[in-house]
Amino acid sequence: MTYELKFTATDDADWSQAVEIIDNETNGPLEDAATALFELDITDCGDSVLGATTADDTITRPDANTIQWVFTKEQLGALCAGNTYKVGCRMTPVGGASILLFTGTLTFTDGGMA
Repeated sequence: MTYELKFTATDDADWSQAVEIIDNETNGPLEDAATALFELDITDCGDSVLGATTADDTITRPDANTIQWVFTKEQLGALCAGNTYKVGCRMTPVGGASILLFTGTLTFTDGGMA
């Protein structure tokens, strides 16, 4: 089962987000989450505009079943305030097949700070 998530970020601050990875059937930690490769992609009209992965530590693991990413205000400068972007996150266990963990949207707004 793939989850549909909604995120919001502003153009005047970093975007830091943590997502708990839980097994849909047991409601406990998802097996292999502690060692799997995670990849996050933010797209606009099918083109990647921002990405993060555990391969280069742009996605970190605060604990065994949580992933977290941070995009700086400067990185978010690639986005346009007022637009909504597609978000997708894939998990690839060591020696296993990739699974789509979640899809969703990122609404990027004007934070109003000078």
